[in-house]
Amino acid sequence: MSVVYKTIAEVRFLHEYYLTDSDGSSFFSISDPVRQQEFLRRRFEKEIPTVNELLDFVLPQSGGEYISSPFIRVVPSYGGFRVLTAVKEKNNADETISYLPRHTLPASIGIFLKAKNESIDVVTNLRLRTSISARSFFANYDLTAQKNFPSLCNGVPEHQPGSIYEQGQLASFGTTEVRQFFRNKSGHQWHTIQNGRDFASESDRLLVPLKFTYRFNDNTIIAANFILKSTNGTVIKTISVSGNQPIREAVLDFSASTVSTVPGVVASSQLIYKLEVEGNNSFSHTLPLIFLGQASEYRDCWGFVHLGTVTGNQDYSLLDNDGFLKTKKDTRGNIINTPVFDIRLKSRFTYWRYVNSRRRNLSRIDELEKILEEDGGRLVSLSPKELTYLPGMFRKESSSEFILLPNPEQNAILRNENDRLYSDITVHESPLFPVI
Repeated sequence: MSVVYKTIAEVRFLHEYYLTDSDGSSFFSISDPVRQQEFLRRRFEKEIPTVNELLDFVLPQSGGEYISSPFIRVVPSYGGFRVLTAVKEKNNADETISYLPRHTLPASIGIFLKAKNESIDVVTNLRLRTSISARSFFANYDLTAQKNFPSLCNGVPEHQPGSIYEQGQLASFGTTEVRQFFRNKSGHQWHTIQNGRDFASESDRLLVPLKFTYRFNDNTIIAANFILKSTNGTVIKTISVSGNQPIREAVLDFSASTVSTVPGVVASSQLIYKLEVEGNNSFSHTLPLIFLGQASEYRDCWGFVHLGTVTGNQDYSLLDNDGFLKTKKDTRGNIINTPVFDIRLKSRFTYWRYVNSRRRNLSRIDELEKILEEDGGRLVSLSPKELTYLPGMFRKESSSEFILLPNPEQNAILRNENDRLYSDITVHESPLFPVI
């Protein structure tokens, strides 16, 4: 007997790196859903790659009831993946067709986002220096804040005066405005992001193994307490460290503690734990955490998608109120109503720095005076610029004209110097890049 599979939900990874044209216009500058879909269709027809060339989408190998079921599948789509399940068809009185899962769906479905190489970290705008190496956790239910449908991201965190921001890091200023941090010769700057509310950010980096390392950015700490608490504030475990010399890092092991882990648990905000760090000199730091039960899966894990079958918000639920898939077939034979969720990823935001292939000093020509500046024999863009798959152009000042200069490679090493992030681009001597 043949088995029919239908889509439970689709997850789209809308990465600015792949969704920006050479003139700087992008998917995110479009507000009309129809025009957005047309933008994606054109790129599909032109066979422009997506984040799928950097990520694999994999069901966990253990730790969940759906793992042993042959009736759930994850298949790639254009810029994301679809989750499918075996179904029974039901013919409705209005001549549409509904789909009932052939087997009871688990309470949640988890999908690992596996990095194929290091390029995903080069082109994606996330902090480089963090206290813990947490992975991104995306879900169709509320975790640290109320989500904005169809986004699976937690929302950009509010700006915290006095905090140390990295180049490109996002912060919310009020309920609608999102800005991106960078530093230039005039000091700290904030660049407003168009439609930036639902981009992935540091608030999504929650997933850690049961044993991980905490790194201090304060070189005066000689004693610290690490207090793990449940969502309701119950203390689960306290770890204390001290020494005669400043503590650079501490290994924290919660493997013997009674904590919920993914995959294989009910989708709920109860998954979140709170790690409170207290140290001498009034040091204080609080982090939300979600634990991964499979340490072997962590090394090449870039992130995790956790989909609750039924959630508190019907827009995010995978089933309708009668237990059928939301996906249906209309009277014309078209598949409709499939839930589609989005994960928006911002491109890495770097200064583009041109370096002569023979390490000779470059000289800036007059045409590039408003685009590049001389810096120790190299030429550097006057402001940071997003990395893009298609060659990005520079707009000439007070003009609708553009000029195309060499772009950074996808796997180019990022250079963090004096709180400025650079993408180095090697160029040969030429009329555009003469040497002194």
